[in-house]
Amino acid sequence: MKEAMSLRKNTLYNLLGPVAMLAVSLLTVPAYLGLIGETRYGVLAIVWALLGYFGVFDLGLGRATAQEIARIESRSRDEKARALGTAISINLGLAVVAFAILWFALPFVFSDVLKIDEPIREEIGQIVPWLCFAVPVATISAVLGGALQGASQFRALNLILVLGALLFQLVPLGLAYEFSNSLALLIPGALLTRIVTLFLMLLFVARSITGWNLLHCDRSTARRLVSFGSWVTISSIVGPLMTMLDRFVIGALQGARQVAHYTVPFNLADRTTLIASALGSTLFPRFSELPEDDARRLLGMGSDRLLVAMTPLFAVAILAVGPFLEIWIDPEFAAEAAPVGRLLLLAFFVNAVAYLPFSFIQARGRPDIIAKIHLCELLPYFALLAAGLWLFGLWGAGLAFLLRVGADTILMLGFAGVLAEMFRKLVMPLIILAVTLVLSSTFESWSQLWWLSFAFVASAASGWAFVSMPTSLRTEIIDRLTSVFRGSEQGG
Repeated sequence: MKEAMSLRKNTLYNLLGPVAMLAVSLLTVPAYLGLIGETRYGVLAIVWALLGYFGVFDLGLGRATAQEIARIESRSRDEKARALGTAISINLGLAVVAFAILWFALPFVFSDVLKIDEPIREEIGQIVPWLCFAVPVATISAVLGGALQGASQFRALNLILVLGALLFQLVPLGLAYEFSNSLALLIPGALLTRIVTLFLMLLFVARSITGWNLLHCDRSTARRLVSFGSWVTISSIVGPLMTMLDRFVIGALQGARQVAHYTVPFNLADRTTLIASALGSTLFPRFSELPEDDARRLLGMGSDRLLVAMTPLFAVAILAVGPFLEIWIDPEFAAEAAPVGRLLLLAFFVNAVAYLPFSFIQARGRPDIIAKIHLCELLPYFALLAAGLWLFGLWGAGLAFLLRVGADTILMLGFAGVLAEMFRKLVMPLIILAVTLVLSSTFESWSQLWWLSFAFVASAASGWAFVSMPTSLRTEIIDRLTSVFRGSEQGG
C-alpha cells in the first residue's frame, strides 16, 4: 500500500509540469499569433524546438547522473558532488564543441534551408549567438535535473520546471506586447528564462544534495557516466531529431507559415500523452528492480490502465479538435490545422502505447535496442515525410508521422515481449478511434450530426473503458459512486 501511494504521488508530480505547460500554451498561443503573426510564430516554434533539442548535447549524462546519484544515495555529499561536478565538467567541454559547430551551421539553416521572408531573415541573423550560448544552459540543466531525479526530489524538480515554463512562455510574450515583435528581442528573452531555471536547480541541488564544492572531474566516475549514457545519447539525438524534422521539412518545402498550421495541433496532440509519460517515468525504477517476469507483469498492468484512461480522452479529442481550434484561434486557422490535427491525435495515441515498453526496455539494461530502432527509422521517415508533403500537404506530414510511430510501437512491444498480448488489447480502441476520425472529418463542426457523433463516440469509448478496466478499479469506482449517491439521498 505504501509503495502504491508512493508511485501514485510521484506520477502526480511528474504530471504537474507538463499540465502547467499545456495550460500556459492554451492561453499564450493565440496571443503570440496575434502579436507576432504566423510566420514569426513558425520561426519561433523552430527555435523553441532547437532550444529543447540542445539538451541532447549532454550525451545522456542527465540520465547517467540520475543513476549515479541514486547509486550513492546513502553515501556522503562529497561523492555526490564528485559525480555531479564530473558530469558538469564533461558537459562544459561538449558545449564548447557544440557552440563552434552551431556558430557555422545555424546561419546556413536559417538563410538557405528555410523559406523565410527577408525582414525576418535579418532578425534571425542577430539571434545566432544567443542560440549557441543556449547549449551549455540546456546541457547543464539536464544534468542538474538528473541529480534531482536520482535523489527522488520529484516535487522540487517539477515545481522548478513549472516556474521555468511559465517564464519561458510569458517573458517573450510580454516583450512583444511592450516593446517589439522582433525575434532579435524575443529569443534572448526566452534564453534568459532558461538561465533563471538553471540557477534555481543549481541552488536546490547544492543546498539539499551535493553542497557547493562542485569543482571535480574524476576519471573513473567520468568513465561510468559516459558508458551509461552512450546508447542513451543516440536515442536522445535521433528521437527528438525525427520529432523536429517535420518542422524543418515543412518550412523548407512549404514555408514558415505552414509550420504554424502544423506545430499548433502537433503540440496540442503531444500533450495528450502526459499520462503515459508520467507513468513511464514513475515505473522506470520498478522495472529496474523487479525480476524480469514480475516487471513484465507490471508492464501489462500499467498498459491496461493506460488504455482505459487514454481511449475516451483521445476519442473526444479527435472529434473536438476542429471546433476547439475555431474558438481558440479562428475558423480560418482551424480549416488549415484541424485535418492534420485529427491525424496527429491518432498518431500520438499509438505513440503513447510505446511509452511503457520504452521505459521497460531501458530499465532492463538494453538502451541499445531503443537506439537501434530509432536509427533504422530515421531515413525512411525522412523519405515518407517528404513524399507525404509532396502528395498530400500537411495531412501527408501527419500520415508519415503516424506510420513512423506505428512502426516504433510495434518494435518496442515486440522487444518488450508483449506484442501479441497488446495487439489483442488494442483492437477495440483502434476501431473506436478510426470511426471517430471518419466522423470528425465528415460532419461540419457544431452541426446536429456532429453533436450526435460526439454523443456516440463519448458513450462508446467510455463504455468500452468501463467494461475493460481491471475489476478492482471498476469495483472501487462503483463503490465511490454508490457512497456519493447515498450521501446525496441522506442530505436530501
